Amino acid sequence: NVGIENLDVSGNFLDDDVASKFGRSLSSSNCNLKELNLNAISGTKELNCANITCDGVRALINGSISTKKLKRLRLQGHSIRSSGANAIAQCLNRTGLNALDLRNNQIGERGVVAIAYVCGTRSHDKEGDTSRVKILLEGNPVDSEILKLVQ
Repeated sequence: NVGIENLDVSGNFLDDDVASKFGRSLSSSNCNLKELNLNAISGTKELNCANITCDGVRALINGSISTKKLKRLRLQGHSIRSSGANAIAQCLNRTGLNALDLRNNQIGERGVVAIAYVCGTRSHDKEGDTSRVKILLEGNPVDSEILKLVQ
């Protein structure tokens, strides 16, 4: 039973309720997702449409702790702020993620610094190799020098 390994539902109306449902699904022992793309529709912020916020990110990251199978998560263009980035930072070392796309959100310097700190202290895997996470944060309201902390 292989199941779905890559799922892209980008371009649909995605909000915290949808993110919470994905978070619960990720924690299922039957979930085999390795890549989940939940990028927002272009222009939804300007239209005041619902987007994934910090609450939705918490649900997704908590679900990814349970599975460790999810390797890539894309959440581009939502309304994720520094508190959502802090939630990610607190849990990132307990996930299997190796790529996280948070471009064009509303993450400020505190959130970027929290993620940068965790990336700098990322734990070693069983063989002793550092497991790096590629995190994309361009388009958030922070100075480009701060963004260099996670590169």
